[in-house]
Amino acid sequence: MNAIHLLFGPVGPALKFIFSIGYIPNENDFLELTDEQYAAYLKQYGEVTSKMYMFAPNDLHHALNEDYNEISCIDEYELQGFKEAAALIQKYCDKSGRIFQNTKEILQYMTSALPDVFSKGTPYEKYHHLSISITNSKN
Repeated sequence: MNAIHLLFGPVGPALKFIFSIGYIPNENDFLELTDEQYAAYLKQYGEVTSKMYMFAPNDLHHALNEDYNEISCIDEYELQGFKEAAALIQKYCDKSGRIFQNTKEILQYMTSALPDVFSKGTPYEKYHHLSISITNSKN
């Protein structure tokens, strides 16, 4: 995967989403819209050119805000981005030779392997827990 594809293809937004929710979705976490949902989508957004999916993880702990009354939809291209993002994470973890206990450890490691743009503004943002301290070096 080249840098252009990573930054400007479907993988970048998928990585940003993964860092923001702290969970690496798998293909089973995305459900194709029902006929009624397709009809509502078509009415609101117009033409549907590919299959559409919603994020619906089996473990509701990873679901989006419960008060949110809309479904976020992705198309097949964006779903491919999530598959590639998961494969990229797996590849980096395998190459590291480390054993990770949980997803949190994986994502903390990935912040060191990927550009900051993917974790910026998420709980995994590099150095988000550090404060700036100025010391007087003139002694």
